Amino acid sequence: MTERRADSELSRRQFLVASAASAALAGTAAAQPSPAEPAAPLTPRAGEVLLRITVNGQAAQRAIDPRLSLLDLLREQLDVTSPKRGCEDGTCGSCTVLLDGQRVPACLVPAALCEGQAITTVEGLALEGVLSPIQAAFVRHGATDCGFCTPGQVVAAQAILRESWGPDDAAVRAALCGHDCACGRLPQIITAIQDVRHR
Repeated sequence: MTERRADSELSRRQFLVASAASAALAGTAAAQPSPAEPAAPLTPRAGEVLLRITVNGQAAQRAIDPRLSLLDLLREQLDVTSPKRGCEDGTCGSCTVLLDGQRVPACLVPAALCEGQAITTVEGLALEGVLSPIQAAFVRHGATDCGFCTPGQVVAAQAILRESWGPDDAAVRAALCGHDCACGRLPQIITAIQDVRHR
């Protein structure tokens, strides 16, 4: 009789614990939107604007101060830190990104003007972990040194491959205006670009 009551108590206890756990899990599931559900729309506060962009193939949405630069958006809000903060006046090239395929200094572009556009940084040039031809050429020809300016240089080189420049090294040097390398790797950078152009 005592054994039967103990079994009954245990079963009841197990039932209650299981029920409580199920309820807790159901509450957690209800609180989290399923992957199919869209995220709740952002509501900009006074003075902010809603920005929808794509960064390296990933959609992003932020409510931002309209004075925010694209560089600040990438580095401070989206954790994309390969574009570097250098001169802040667009002359050093360390913050170069592609904006709908065109190279721009991210420090000079107001993020609010990028609505609906695609931004590509050096991370977005590799496909499924495989270096792009220009990235591989930079490595092959030793076109990097300290690495600070390298992301902007690689992005600029990717753009140069699609731009209309003459075939010789002088034309590529002109195309790299604003991307002088303090480490002295400009000749290797030109060689890397020419290597990809002639393949």
